[in-house]
Amino acid sequence: MKKFILKETQIKVLVENELHQKYIDLLKNVNINNIEFINKAMGEDRYQVQVVINNYEIPSSLVYLEAQEWELTSGESTWIVDIKIDESLRGTGLAYKVCVKFIQIYGTLMFHKEAIHNPKAIGLIQDKLSNTNGISSQDTEDGIVFYSL
Repeated sequence: MKKFILKETQIKVLVENELHQKYIDLLKNVNINNIEFINKAMGEDRYQVQVVINNYEIPSSLVYLEAQEWELTSGESTWIVDIKIDESLRGTGLAYKVCVKFIQIYGTLMFHKEAIHNPKAIGLIQDKLSNTNGISSQDTEDGIVFYSL
């Protein structure tokens, strides 16, 4: 019988792949009430928002969320968000759930018209948010602003 000896780098890759799959399984079925955030300052009024689910800090390679405070022409403040979801999690509703929780906690959210990288995906999220109980929306010259009621 042949013995297979794994190198340290091979073991590390296997462990990382297993952890990655565990995170994906957790994220695909997450309840909005189990989502939390940790803000990490990136500069003036700009934050990387660490997503935390069931007390697990989710790697930014799976869910990346950045928020910047923004003043609308009306004088109101909102948060412009940039969200990136790993390909393995796209289509699961995770980005929508993260956005709903963000609005529940911070009161407002906007995708700036000039900063949208994936218009189709953001359009789907905006449509879902517009039809979510407890959230209202207002179209502005900068983008659609969503508010917690």
